[in-house]
Amino acid sequence: MSDKLKGLKQWLHAGNDAQHAEQLEELWAVTSSYKRRTLPNPETAFVEFSKKQTIGKTSGNGGVLLRMTMLRAAAAVLVLIGAGFLLKSVFFAPDVAMLTVATDAQTTKVFSLPDGSVISLNRNSQLIYPEKFSGDIRTVQLIGEGFFEVSADKAHPFIVETQAGKVRVLGTKFNVRAFPDEQSLEVFVKEGRVAVIPADGKSYELDPGAFLQYDQASARIGLTRKSNDNDLAWKTGKLSFQNAPVSEVVKAVERLYGVKATIEHEDLANCPVYFNVSVGKLQDVWSVLETTCEGVDVEITGQESFLIHGHCCQ
Repeated sequence: MSDKLKGLKQWLHAGNDAQHAEQLEELWAVTSSYKRRTLPNPETAFVEFSKKQTIGKTSGNGGVLLRMTMLRAAAAVLVLIGAGFLLKSVFFAPDVAMLTVATDAQTTKVFSLPDGSVISLNRNSQLIYPEKFSGDIRTVQLIGEGFFEVSADKAHPFIVETQAGKVRVLGTKFNVRAFPDEQSLEVFVKEGRVAVIPADGKSYELDPGAFLQYDQASARIGLTRKSNDNDLAWKTGKLSFQNAPVSEVVKAVERLYGVKATIEHEDLANCPVYFNVSVGKLQDVWSVLETTCEGVDVEITGQESFLIHGHCCQ
């Protein structure tokens, strides 16, 4: 503390109003915690204050009363300043509204984000995003499954966050599946390149056709390539099997319709099939399989369970 500031402090305590002086100091200590763009200069303030010290030279009770009045006025000003900073921080802090798009068990949705990116949201899914993107990164949160057609913007990367990890891109088309009950993250790249960062913190770069599956419980990573868009059947409305084993048909149906199907024996599971079918009622898909493989029968064993038995390969 400079000699001038020490002098000011001594002057405040010199009179009979030391109590108000202490209150003023405490109030100043509290309000000084608020950050301001331009801090006051104590030295300059003291010089200006000294020029007006005629009140300090007044003798008698009049001087004391006048000094008390000035101290109380200064305290009131400090209270107003502190209150102003508090009101600004509480009521005028910048805040961006968050929006949520959700689907139920029967519907899917297609919509655009503020940056022009187009999102297709699968059933039983949610996407949370800001009303307006700000800053250097465009971030959204996905619960469930969605197909992203991201508007290219090299200066503002696009990030999809899930409970099992995140996907970072600049501009591309890709599918992300991360349902909480599955405890996994699946990413399929249709166009462009993406970086996938699972919950383990490692980064994996994927190019078109690449498929990554991350199991959150075991922290295992699976990297394969897809030759068809059957994983996107919920969006495209089509399933296509060209020399695909029956086991692949069953897996695609289970994924798309959320059911469980058991193949009676391994020979049937490995039989290749050729057919295309439009996505609609589940029974329509089973009917096409039974027609393609005349010796195959699909039996209903429960509300969402099936048994596939018979013979398909000759």
